[in-house]
Amino acid sequence: MFKRILKLLISKKIRNKLEVWLQTIKDERFLKKQISYKYHWFKKEFITQNFKYELVLSKRDRRSCRVIEKKQQPKIDLIYEKFQNQNYDFFIDLGTNYGEFSIPISSIVNKVISIEPHPEVYRTFLETKKNFKNIDTFQNGFFDRIVKIDLFKDNFKSGGSFVEGAKEDLDSFSKISVLKYLQGYISDANNKYRDVIEIETINFEFLNKIYNFSNKKIIVKIDVEGFDLE
Repeated sequence: MFKRILKLLISKKIRNKLEVWLQTIKDERFLKKQISYKYHWFKKEFITQNFKYELVLSKRDRRSCRVIEKKQQPKIDLIYEKFQNQNYDFFIDLGTNYGEFSIPISSIVNKVISIEPHPEVYRTFLETKKNFKNIDTFQNGFFDRIVKIDLFKDNFKSGGSFVEGAKEDLDSFSKISVLKYLQGYISDANNKYRDVIEIETINFEFLNKIYNFSNKKIIVKIDVEGFDLE
């Protein structure tokens, strides 16, 4: 009812801002109600097909709400159904976040390689994967070469973090992204949730030296904050 009234009274642009604001309040209230078992973390149970598992999530990150809403579940189910019983050797998860893909897919492949650059999200995922012996983790970005890049890190909404790109290859798209990000400082004057950190990337050659992918069956999922097409 409230949304219908909004549509009648105000413009689409203002309405969108109000809806984001209301969703933010809803998320914050939900996260505050979660009981922490360690630091600011809490656990939630999930099920993919008949495989039950728990993910450790962060009370400080609104991305946790999207995980609980199972926004990615159709994609997870698609991968699970397509590749189960196919004897795949590796699942490479580029942009692991809280492990929505890595954990369930670990039950149908021999080895999972999880790559996540966001430091707080990475530490949270380490807590999740403690009971999964076939998951290896790397706190890095992923690119076609090994370089140092800037990660524009949003601590309150990790899904809003993104990479600038290799410093020598900063293009117009990245500049626009950076501008949008910096505009966020206006509404977050104390920079409580935003930060820019330097991370190192790894590439396929780096992983191949460790795991020797020759003649191996590999599944790759890519979500690397703007480097997907690089």
